[in-house]
Amino acid sequence: MTTLACPTGCTLVIEGIWITTESIRKVERLLERESDHVRDGAIELDALVSRLPTKNSRQLAQMQVQASHKQAKELRQLARKVKEK
Repeated sequence: MTTLACPTGCTLVIEGIWITTESIRKVERLLERESDHVRDGAIELDALVSRLPTKNSRQLAQMQVQASHKQAKELRQLARKVKEK
């Protein structure tokens, strides 16, 4: 994506939409909060895995825990990329 700086601290996205620096910060914070939320859910689910009644349900829950940790990591990386731009 090609961007151009403007004198008021905006960024011009190639599609012609002006995005303010504050908007970028808000998106970054939103991504970080969502990452924290997903990670917290994964931690809570992980604590309950051993209490599930069947081996199959424990395996499915463990897969969800792993997927949630991966999603949280990807959201943090995306927030970092937004901050760098």
